[in-house]
Amino acid sequence: MAKIKPFRAVRPSKGLEDRIIVSPFEKMADEEIKKIIDNNPYSFLRVIRADVDLDGVEDRYCTEVFEKAKENIQLFIDDEVMLVEEKPVIYIYRQTLFDHVQTGIVCCVNVNDYENGVIKKHEQTKVDKEYVMMDQLFATSANTEPIFLAYAGEDKIKVLINSYINNKPKEYDVTLGDVRHEIWTITDDNIINGIVTFFEEIDSLYIADGHHRTHAAYSFSKRMHEQHHLEGEYELDYIMATIFPMGDLQVIDFNRVVKNLNGHTKRELLEQINQAGFDIIPTTKDNCKPTKKYQISMYIDNEWYFLNLREEEIAKLGDVVEKLDVSILQDKILAPILGIHDPRINPNIEFVNGLKDMKGLEERVDNDMEVAFAVYPVSIEEIIEISDKERTMPPKSTCFEPKLAIGLFMHRL
Repeated sequence: MAKIKPFRAVRPSKGLEDRIIVSPFEKMADEEIKKIIDNNPYSFLRVIRADVDLDGVEDRYCTEVFEKAKENIQLFIDDEVMLVEEKPVIYIYRQTLFDHVQTGIVCCVNVNDYENGVIKKHEQTKVDKEYVMMDQLFATSANTEPIFLAYAGEDKIKVLINSYINNKPKEYDVTLGDVRHEIWTITDDNIINGIVTFFEEIDSLYIADGHHRTHAAYSFSKRMHEQHHLEGEYELDYIMATIFPMGDLQVIDFNRVVKNLNGHTKRELLEQINQAGFDIIPTTKDNCKPTKKYQISMYIDNEWYFLNLREEEIAKLGDVVEKLDVSILQDKILAPILGIHDPRINPNIEFVNGLKDMKGLEERVDNDMEVAFAVYPVSIEEIIEISDKERTMPPKSTCFEPKLAIGLFMHRL
């Protein structure tokens, strides 16, 4: 059973939400972030990129930065830029990206469910990143971003949520870029208790995004209990989460671009790919996106090719992880031919969100890369099977779109 609970969120004061919340910003340059903050002191970037509020600080993950983030959180509350919810509640969160709509809830989940296997992962985490996120928790005493979870089945939850949406006013309705974010607040204890009870019938919650934050929150909880000899349950045993039904989610492919051919010529690369078990079929720029499993697209020297894995090679593949197209690309091309054995740390490879069209891959190769590979996206069913079997995928195997807005909610520990 999944254990969830309402919480007293810190959230934007009504009318200021447009100025506070931000879209995911990983690719944003420091200068651009600084400019945004200079023009808008209410931006939540002052919390999640507090380093730009400090002069002479080069390490954005140091204790001084996290303490500045905590200071800015309190400043937002004191100045009534953000408010603290009067009572524990649950929120409904709807996102719309073009014709895709997904509707879930924002609540807290128990970190012990991560230990006991109710909250399931499909990616390995990096210890150094976990430590950074633990340092942030110790310094700020807050979850500044929700983890992104999904659940399978349970139509009763969806019926209850849709019924509430149809009869209640919205708390927020904000559009950032191409994504519309709508929020409803559930204050009725009977409805809250109903949602909590429904989730007790859910066997598993699956991490879509936030593996490191989940592990860090779990480790933080354990450390606090040990250091302070805590017994029972505390707010620090919970982490803020947005939970969507699996059927609502849109999984996008994560593609690869490579800087050099590991000493090979284009002809040698094609020969080795053929020897690795692929039929190589030239295609056009108008018809270059993979349309089925076991088909990889490759762009090199202004030409596109389909790399179709032969039937006899497919028959040799093992479990569900080996059958993923990202695994096939890694195991048969990237590692043995291009020398990229650990894509998490190898400087010869970068990852490109498949939400962009194939022209984005072409531009990278035409400008600063040698070759691009596009893969068929992982399915929801594969994610569930891999998580249930406690297996993990290669790095950057999945991408869920749209991304969650940042700054809609905080959870104080």
